[in-house]
Amino acid sequence: MPRVPLAGRDDLDSINLIVNDENRSAASGSGGDDDDDDDTGPRLVIVSHAFSRAQQEYVEARHKDNPNAPIFYKDATPRGEHYVRCGVQVSGVNHGLTVPARLEVCFCDGVSVNSKFVTRPGKPETEALKILGDGDKYFEIEPGKTKYFDYRIEVGSLRADDRKFCVKVVPNADHVAGVLPAVTPGLLVLSKKRLTGEGPAEGDPVRKRRKAAAPPPVPSIAYEPLPPQPSPYALPVIPPAALPVVPPAALPVIAPPRLYTASDVLSQTLEILARVGALETQVQHCAVTKRRGAFFFVRGVERACP
Repeated sequence: MPRVPLAGRDDLDSINLIVNDENRSAASGSGGDDDDDDDTGPRLVIVSHAFSRAQQEYVEARHKDNPNAPIFYKDATPRGEHYVRCGVQVSGVNHGLTVPARLEVCFCDGVSVNSKFVTRPGKPETEALKILGDGDKYFEIEPGKTKYFDYRIEVGSLRADDRKFCVKVVPNADHVAGVLPAVTPGLLVLSKKRLTGEGPAEGDPVRKRRKAAAPPPVPSIAYEPLPPQPSPYALPVIPPAALPVVPPAALPVIAPPRLYTASDVLSQTLEILARVGALETQVQHCAVTKRRGAFFFVRGVERACP
């Protein structure tokens, strides 16, 4: 089974992969050993891989002994100026055959990994691969042309046991299933590294707040306070009018309540019953008198009440 081309990850001391004669011959499908199927089969080839100018200067300032160290500082600012530009070509395919491809995150062994990592507890997962520009991870590679894309790795190698991250360019169609993918050189992704002594300033002074020493205390100023000045807009103060003093009135004398005995209550009850009986007799008498003076009609003849 043909091996996946590793784009020289293990033998590269530099991040910059230059398009030399060997890469050109590999991309064009000519040259090399005719007996080696890896060099003549259809495949994708990484022909260029380099840091942006800002990222390259950032690395050179921190690794003077190895200015082309394959280390990507993801937190260098401004982030939009720190990225990796990669160029890929197709080799060994029929003329005019366009290869659809997609981008994946993988380790140096070429095995794809989950593109999202948990960087902070309780926070949303972080997308490891970020494509600058339109952000599209799907594109087409035309024969004889180099397809360039700029990318960033947003997850540090600390989250992956200090392993290097790579980007795999994979054919993404059934009619190009026989085309082998290509893998970019591995990058050790770190957060940032401060400079000691003289050197370029760390971070963006406009977007990043810096801790500064506390300013010296301001000495107090001796001055003579002015007397209070009345305001021309203040309303005049009107004292409240004195209320007339009214002497308290004498309280009425209330006689103590009378206490009634059982005999008093019984006599009053009998008196009330007697009055009620007399009133009832009077009412009955009035009713009888009224009924005798009334008239009624019997068979058309007016008659008085008996």
